[in-house]
Amino acid sequence: MNNFLQFFLDALFPKNCFGCEKEGEYLCSACFRKIELLPIEYCFLCQKVKSFDGICQTCQEITKIDKIWPAVSYQNMVVKALIENLKFSYIEDLAEILAEFLFARLQEREFTKNSADFFVVPIPLHKKRLRWRGFNQAELLAKSICQKTELPLLSALIRSKKTQQQALLNKEKRVANVEDCFSLSENVRGKKILLLDDVMTTGQTLLSASQKLKEGGAEQIIILTSAHG
Repeated sequence: MNNFLQFFLDALFPKNCFGCEKEGEYLCSACFRKIELLPIEYCFLCQKVKSFDGICQTCQEITKIDKIWPAVSYQNMVVKALIENLKFSYIEDLAEILAEFLFARLQEREFTKNSADFFVVPIPLHKKRLRWRGFNQAELLAKSICQKTELPLLSALIRSKKTQQQALLNKEKRVANVEDCFSLSENVRGKKILLLDDVMTTGQTLLSASQKLKEGGAEQIIILTSAHG
């Protein structure tokens, strides 16, 4: 029955590659290979200091974040289309494609060799936005990464304050918008956290979430996002 339903849906709403428009899948293997991992050469917070792991020592001391690993560039039009159609056209299947970029980044960083004691924590949506959208894109990505890495999912954060969309605000307003917007729902003391979201721009949402996790006693935080830009 499920196969029949999927066949019917594919016939009614055919899948076309966001890169070349070839019918059959949302991103064909040829177009997937054209999207390169984002070079990690500088600190993603200050954009000034060279850094192998995406955050310089000064920003580490200020934020207590250990590493920042975006996978690909949000300036890539195919990547942008994948993310926006996941979030605003509700095509949940696109989460699996974006998760492939995330997993490729983890492999490139050799994370899976020493990751056994990490927990995957997705950035949560506020309950009103979750009801409106029907799913949390970060949670979809996190579940896929948990399957690929066999790491446990930990829904440790609650979005306790309804915020505006960060993309609609300037840098100054983004800071105020997400200030104290998270609370903890799980004990994170001593835990190593892979904090996951779809896109990092200024990083204010992730910084706010990281601060709350650190206040709760998290031992280590690595930020992982599908895209940056």
